[in-house]
Amino acid sequence: MLPDVPPGPKWIHEIAMVGFDYLSDEGQGWERDIRELARLLTPAERRRVALCLHGWYETIGGYGFDDAKKEMKPAWIAMERTRRISLTQDEVRRRLKVARDLGFRVLLYYADGLLQDSGVPCYRPEWDFVDWDGKKVTGWTGPDTWGQTYASNPAHPQVFQWYQDYLAALLRAYGPFVDGFVWDETYHMRTGAIARSPQPAYCARTMMELVKKLTAMVEAHDPEKVFMTAESLNAGHRDVPGYGMVADGVYQDTWGFLPTWYYSLFPTWRNVLWGCNWRPLTRFRSTVWSVENLGAPVVFTNGWRDDRGPSEWTAEERDRILALFRKRLAMKGRVRCLTADPATVGVPPMLPSDPIPNPKPGEVNHALARLGGKATASSVNAGKGFDGGPSGLIDGRRNVAGWARGHGWASQMDKPLPQWVEIEFPGPRELSRFVMVNYHHEPAEQTAAQMGVLDYEIQVWDGSLGQWTTVVTENRGRAMAIRVHYLREPVRATKFRVVIRRVAAYDNAARLLQVEAWGQPTNSL
Repeated sequence: MLPDVPPGPKWIHEIAMVGFDYLSDEGQGWERDIRELARLLTPAERRRVALCLHGWYETIGGYGFDDAKKEMKPAWIAMERTRRISLTQDEVRRRLKVARDLGFRVLLYYADGLLQDSGVPCYRPEWDFVDWDGKKVTGWTGPDTWGQTYASNPAHPQVFQWYQDYLAALLRAYGPFVDGFVWDETYHMRTGAIARSPQPAYCARTMMELVKKLTAMVEAHDPEKVFMTAESLNAGHRDVPGYGMVADGVYQDTWGFLPTWYYSLFPTWRNVLWGCNWRPLTRFRSTVWSVENLGAPVVFTNGWRDDRGPSEWTAEERDRILALFRKRLAMKGRVRCLTADPATVGVPPMLPSDPIPNPKPGEVNHALARLGGKATASSVNAGKGFDGGPSGLIDGRRNVAGWARGHGWASQMDKPLPQWVEIEFPGPRELSRFVMVNYHHEPAEQTAAQMGVLDYEIQVWDGSLGQWTTVVTENRGRAMAIRVHYLREPVRATKFRVVIRRVAAYDNAARLLQVEAWGQPTNSL
């Protein structure tokens, strides 16, 4: 298919674990984690692990490169605005060498896509990509940035040459100490991106040429070294060319979300598809899914979000990660193509909803806020433009309209299960059935099988004993939009809660649209 682009080296197909370190623990986490991981693994197992050092540079867009001298800088301050870590070429080499000497494959973070930081002295606004409508492409801001970042124009001759000069300098400075490079976030130039200046250009084509050129430079330096892209291809980036076709594979920064994998299978067909999960502990199930369904490597990260590497794992976390790693070692390889609809891979089948009965005369939903119900939750996913508070569970609306705008509830994604929601009544209420309305949005490919709640318990508060009593147990992993639970005998309680034990594979969040508790009206008690 691409006869002028050779495949990557054999060893990349043998990798069963990948690690990403974002200059963790004030720069000390890399070595601590590597030494602890080496203690846990045999020498043969270490050769199946690839570790990437990230965040080592002084600025995004600078990357420790002196473009006047076309050499890497001898010394700098990494993350000067936040972590302020003094680094030198010799220290970066030493860190890389520690990992290599212990038998791991070692990668170095190359760049954050085409981004340059507008808040640093080396920013060149004339390099920014500006589309036909005069708009720029914005990107990542975080601990390693000073201002807003903007994507450069790969069709600008100076930009095109700068990335080649930078890679050449990297190879001279660190080539003997690494097995390859990771070019993160290579998705900024989407299909149809056209720049006005310095001349009209189809920038996605130029970006493909640049990736191809950089990969060839690495291979010419050493055929056993790799150059990897990170397309982050997913449902939101369907219009990104598969730049990984002309690289040695994709190391995508997509948190392990289920839908993000499918779009990268084609561009990585002959090479490899790795992932980066910044919640590898609290969203461990996402990693399990990618290993078991696609044969991807096990992933761990440190320096951001979960922010705990091997030296900081609990015994339980260590054991489950190592067990999954050894399971992956025993697998023959990864999935290269799908023979079924991607929406069904690793997803339980959707079952028909339970029929919702018509209320008996006088029967009411005591959970409703308008009847005095009050909702609380173990955690809430809330942020700018997103309101997933528990009060949205008792507003009386069963459809998805208004989701995350005050309707429905979502737990915080970085909180481990179980999660719970609790509904308290103004006083004792008789309860005879519960209705659970799952998050289900079929036109958006966000069905209950993909993003809903699967297993849970419904518990009522026993005031005489001062404890919760389970009255409903749902533990069959069923994916249903609506479930109706009838009690054999009515119970009387001042409050009830739903304890969620298992959710669908998309991420670790619990999502519900409505929780209802039906029974006789208060004045009949």
